[in-house]
Amino acid sequence: MKRTLKRSVGIVLSLCLLLSLLPMTALAAGSFQIRVTPDLSEVQAGDTIQYTVTATGSNISAAQFRLVIPEGMTYVEDSASVPADTRSKLGWAAADWTDASMWWSGYNHIGTDFEDTVLMTFSCIATEAGTGTIELAELIPYDGDFEEVAPQVTVGSVTVAPGTGLPEIP
Repeated sequence: MKRTLKRSVGIVLSLCLLLSLLPMTALAAGSFQIRVTPDLSEVQAGDTIQYTVTATGSNISAAQFRLVIPEGMTYVEDSASVPADTRSKLGWAAADWTDASMWWSGYNHIGTDFEDTVLMTFSCIATEAGTGTIELAELIPYDGDFEEVAPQVTVGSVTVAPGTGLPEIP
């Protein structure tokens, strides 16, 4: 009887020890907000617009997006830059921009939290009248478990005044 009781207590204590080694709380789901903000909201054709891409995230381990420049605007080649401190503010191993493919990507091995962090800046030139809104195509943020997170996106638009098209060069 004593032996059976000792074995039962030993098994229960062993199970308790094993269960204590398992994580009992799951990581919170990630959240990701991204904003593309122009420095001007109304311009004339020929004006240069500076854009800032800013993000806030919770438990985010990676993100990627491709810029799509609307008709009526032209991307200024080599104007994009990722601030030197972006990686450290994100707590990530990488945060990079590729001009040729208009692609931004960053990653880390664990989810991190960050607030109002500038991911990049870039410039466009207004070329014709209308309203232009930059798009973030293929925007995919991942949380600490590398599950996709539904992003919240805010993009400011720019209006180019009518009748101000750039003159054609003969």
